[in-house]
Amino acid sequence: MEKINVRLWRKEDFDKKYQEECENGIEKWGIKADNQDFKNIVIKWLSDNNLLNKKIIDFACGKAHYATWFCKLGCKYHGLDISPTAVQIAKDNLKNYSSAVIFELNIVDDVNVINEKYDAAFDAYGFYLLQKDDRRKYLKNAYACLRNGAPMLFIGLDFLENGDSSEAYKTEIETAGFNVEKIDEYIYESFDRIFYVRKPLNAD
Repeated sequence: MEKINVRLWRKEDFDKKYQEECENGIEKWGIKADNQDFKNIVIKWLSDNNLLNKKIIDFACGKAHYATWFCKLGCKYHGLDISPTAVQIAKDNLKNYSSAVIFELNIVDDVNVINEKYDAAFDAYGFYLLQKDDRRKYLKNAYACLRNGAPMLFIGLDFLENGDSSEAYKTEIETAGFNVEKIDEYIYESFDRIFYVRKPLNAD
């Protein structure tokens, strides 16, 4: 896959990407609902953390194709994305699930307006698409949205120019207050890294 520097993209750039996909009838952006490998990872994570029927926030949800995995297990799914086009598609995709709510929000600057606390958080690609200063702000916001002891799952595709190492990402996540419990790496279209992290049970 060609490396691109989306870390310099603005809101308008992300929205244009989704608009182009809609106009051309293509699906290249994000995780697809028929990706069995990712589905198995997510379902196992939900089961291992007793998250069935719990409240989960999905940062940078995009079109939320995979959100049906959460909804069918009874999870109260809340998805956030910066792109108005993606948000509308996500709403259409999830219109038959009353437990699903989609917001148009910037995961860096706007998440602090959310007053709810979530039982878990999910991030597919969002974290890795941000510049380092924005990642720091985002992690702070994500941490604040979670209940003590809540898990968070980061899934990311390393197709970025000058992508950081797993150890560098781990340091950033731990600096934000999370405990990194496990890092998995495997091949899917390119090089993926999966971080299993958790907000400490005794967090202030």
